[in-house]
Amino acid sequence: MSINLNLWDSINAANLLGKAPTFVYNGTTYSFSPAGLIAFFTAEGTLPVAVTATAAEINKAADVSSYSLELTASGAVPATTRVLELNHATVVIEATYTVVPNTFLLIKDTSATGTAAHTVTLTGGTFDGTATVATLDARDEFLYVHFDSAGRGQVIANVGSVALS
Repeated sequence: MSINLNLWDSINAANLLGKAPTFVYNGTTYSFSPAGLIAFFTAEGTLPVAVTATAAEINKAADVSSYSLELTASGAVPATTRVLELNHATVVIEATYTVVPNTFLLIKDTSATGTAAHTVTLTGGTFDGTATVATLDARDEFLYVHFDSAGRGQVIANVGSVALS
């Protein structure tokens, strides 16, 4: 696990800095170009397994720029978003999100004050097997959901009584 975390941390840091990622494994420093061949190691760390990836594929996998999104007005939520903050105290935010199978999504009301009933409406899946709308109407309410391969959600945490319908 630490091998993978070190590798991905290296890729993310390198992409942000525009440099070639490097990491140390068993005392040896490895360096590679994001556009080239990346060697991933087996769980035992004894055999290199080569995986060819294009620069675009690596950049897409390492891109965390759209991981978190704060909405202050109604709109569509990009598929790459994993943390969604709804932030407006007086104007209702109506967000739409197309479920990405096998992912997690955290939705939080970060409005300073007020009880505007912000909603997130899903397409292509559900929050809990039936509900497609989550309504957050108080500061710091949040919902954390896992979507399975069919897009069926399982609520992991519902803090502050987020309403599902």
